Amino acid sequence: MSITIGWRHLAAILAVSVPISYIAFLGMLNSLGPSTEFIDPQIETAKPCGRELPCVYVGDDFYLRYYIVRHALNGRCKSDVRRYAVEIGGANNGRRHLLSHVELNFVGRNEIIRPRWPTYEERYKLEYSVDENNNPLADKPLLADGVDEQEMCFLNTNRYYCNVLDYIVPRYMQGGTEPDESPRICAIVRRHKEAPQ
Repeated sequence: MSITIGWRHLAAILAVSVPISYIAFLGMLNSLGPSTEFIDPQIETAKPCGRELPCVYVGDDFYLRYYIVRHALNGRCKSDVRRYAVEIGGANNGRRHLLSHVELNFVGRNEIIRPRWPTYEERYKLEYSVDENNNPLADKPLLADGVDEQEMCFLNTNRYYCNVLDYIVPRYMQGGTEPDESPRICAIVRRHKEAPQ
């Protein structure tokens, strides 16, 4: 008994198996590791203030630096980057304040870069949360009325889109406290600077 497969059957088999194979390949590629690593953040505007953590002050310029490794594995990617300050302790423990939202494009080349946020062309004063378009929200100050200082940790979430599967199964930068976070760097956010000694 012989089995013959007509061209229509062969076309149907290929129409099903090729997309499944491609999705399986992308799934394997995505499981090999993050497209981007975020390492060793440092708040360059923080100052010692007699506490375990350094202090940053409301109204001052704020910026930090970190290392980024963009792996070549996934090639060209689009990143949706959100930067947050997260309250630690106090009445609103865990509340996030959006500080910046940006979409970036990059090509993974296994390079190690050390960017600054915000860039030299941009400025961010430590005062208010922002909306999705980076407009300050005057009704959402980082420090609530009556609060003179609050421990906060600063972090990024970075969802990247390197292939079609990333639109179906979200993939984030890894390495932080939560699965979708960068490592945190913490400081005391203060409303007032102490008088000089």
